Order: sequence, then C-alpha cells, then structure tokens
Amino acid sequence: MPTDVLDRARPALSALARMAERRPPALVGVLTGLGAAVLGYLVVAALTTLVWLGTSPESWSSLLPFTMLGWVASHGLPVVFGGTTISLVPWGWVVVPVLALIAVHRRTGSTADLRGPRDAGVLVIAASLTYGLCVAIAAVLSDRTGANVLVRQALWQSVAIALVILALSSPLLRAVIPAQFHIVVRSAVAAFLVMASFAVLLIALSLVTHLVEAADLFGAVGGGVLGGLGLLLLQLGYLPVLVVWAMAFMTGAPIELSADGVLSPFLAAAPQAELPTMPILTAIPQSVPIVAWLLPVVVVLAGAVAGSMISRSMATRALITRATPPGALHLLRAVAASSVITGVLVALASLLASGSLGTQRLAGLGPDWLLAGTFTIALVAIGALPTAFVISRAQRRPNPPVLEVIE
Repeated sequence: MPTDVLDRARPALSALARMAERRPPALVGVLTGLGAAVLGYLVVAALTTLVWLGTSPESWSSLLPFTMLGWVASHGLPVVFGGTTISLVPWGWVVVPVLALIAVHRRTGSTADLRGPRDAGVLVIAASLTYGLCVAIAAVLSDRTGANVLVRQALWQSVAIALVILALSSPLLRAVIPAQFHIVVRSAVAAFLVMASFAVLLIALSLVTHLVEAADLFGAVGGGVLGGLGLLLLQLGYLPVLVVWAMAFMTGAPIELSADGVLSPFLAAAPQAELPTMPILTAIPQSVPIVAWLLPVVVVLAGAVAGSMISRSMATRALITRATPPGALHLLRAVAASSVITGVLVALASLLASGSLGTQRLAGLGPDWLLAGTFTIALVAIGALPTAFVISRAQRRPNPPVLEVIE
C-alpha cells in the first residue's frame, strides 16, 4: 500500500522538483547576458591573440586591451585611430556575438520560470541590458590600445543587437506575432536571401576572373602565417559588406567607390578607387559589361519567389483554419507589405554597409541606401504581384469532374 501511494505521488513530486529548479526571468536574463558576453569575448580573443602575436608586440600588457577592442569592434562599431574614423566596419564579425547570444539563450532559457510573453520579455530585456553593459565596459578598457570607441554607442548598439537576436529566438515572443505577419515576413526574408545568394554568385565569378590579381595581392601583403590569418579574418569580416554592395548594384542603385565617381550597372566604366589592399576587393569590376543591365531581373525573380510563398502560405492557412480563401485585396496587401519589408531590409543593409575608411577620398563609400530600398520595393512588387495572383487563381480553379463509366 505505501508503495502504491509513493508511485502515484512520484510524478507530482518530480513536477515540484522541476518547479523548484526554475529561476526568476530577470535573474536568468542577467546570467544570459553575462554568459553570452564571456563566450563571445573568448572566441574573439582567441582569434585576435593570433593576430596580435603576428604584429611582434613589445609588451604582453597590451594583449588584454587589444582583445577587448577586437570584441567591441565585432559589434559593428566605428573605431577612431589617431583622429581618423573607420566607420565602414567589417560586419561579418557580428556573427560571433549573434551565435554566442543564441547559444547561451538556448541553454539558460530552459531554466527560467516563464509563464507567458511578459516573463519572456523581462528575460530578454535583462539579458540585453546586461550584455550591453559588458560591451560598454570592454570599450572603456580598450582605450589603452590607442584606438577609441564611443562608449555610449557601444552600449546602445550592443543592446539593440541583443534585443533583436534574443527576441527572435524566443518562442513565446514569436507567438505574439499574428500568423498573417509571419507569412509576410517569411516571404520578404526569402526575397532578400534570393538577392543575397545571387550577389554571392556575382562576387565568386568576379573573384575567379581576377584570381591571379587576388593571389598577387595576398602574396604582396606578406606577414607570414599569422599575418595571412589576420588578412583572412579581415576579408571574411568585409565579405557581407561586399555582398550588400552587389545586392544594391543589382537593383540599379549607384555605389560610391571614391570621390571621383560611382559604380552602376548602367555606366560602362567604374571609378579607379584607391581601396585598401585586400584580395577580396579585386571582385569590384573596373569595367561593367552590357549584360549588367539585366541584373534588375534578378530582383524581379526574387519578388516572384515572395509572391509564390505568400499565395501558397495564405491558401494553406485558409485550408487549415477552414476560412475563406484570400481574396484579391488580401493578396495585394500582403504583397505590398512584403515588398516594403524587403526594401527596408535592403536599405538598412546598404546603410550599414556604408561609411568611411579614413582618408578624404574614401570618406563616403557604399551604396545609396535610399535608392537601393526604393528600387527594391518596386522590382519586388513587379515580380510578386502577378505571381501571387496567378497562383491564387490556379488554386481556386475547381477540379475537373470525375466521369463515371457505367457498364
């Protein structure tokens, strides 16, 4: 009899034990922010230490500030060297803080006592503020390298990055977003990724064409194994910047490469820009072929992908919920919203991929973000609208009647 009672009570006791292990969301948020900061710093510090060793340092006391500077800069923050501001930053390094935030949040989020979106929001806000404070402290410590990072910008920019990443990785917060908006956002992201994929292909083809020139540049830089590693890390950091430039180039928006002119698919020659000596920059063409005029078609095809996703997703949702299939007005609203979101993504990416490399001739590099976003909205809508309506009409078409053969 006691054994039966114990067996029946064991599930309840296990549930109570699990509840006792749960921690307040604010506490878990603080731990998440600290954990992500430590993990991200350790990864960046391991890489920057190798680069630091390749610079023949005079004193080991400069290692900590140097690694701190590397970690702070990995959040896309401009750095000031001797009064010269480098605001065209290697955004590819942001992948380290992003992956650190996601990894730690997945481990610590399961230990929080989350009873709804409000608790999840408290966790995300506490983690973001803690993480931003850690980056701001690192920015202060990095001043000993002779390079300056604005502490206030380091704080708000790292908090913003953490807020976006943690909110997107929180199932409870994602559940608050209406299903209709999910469809629109997914289609916009799909169109953006199609453009980015084709941009990577363009860069790869251009690099293959200038492979000998890129190899000569890599050999001319020298620096041994550690110097080559530093150059490789720098190029990987600037690869997303180059991809965004290629995306803006596909839309037809001009890209400023120097004070003398712009790069555009509708101009035959590119300006002779005095860009830094990096092999990856050989992908920037010195002459634009006539076929570049057809590149905006890629953005139209990306819009067709978005329109197809919208039409099929809305029809599937209507079938599951047994609701009325989406009408023309609903499709029009969804396509318009998807086109605008895609344009905003391209404009924001173009804005982040613009800046200065210090000299007066290289003070305003990057695409025209306003034109890039505007052209993207128009081209995506051109591809999405007819595709969405054609697929929707085909799905509404009644099935042919089945003829019964009576023997």
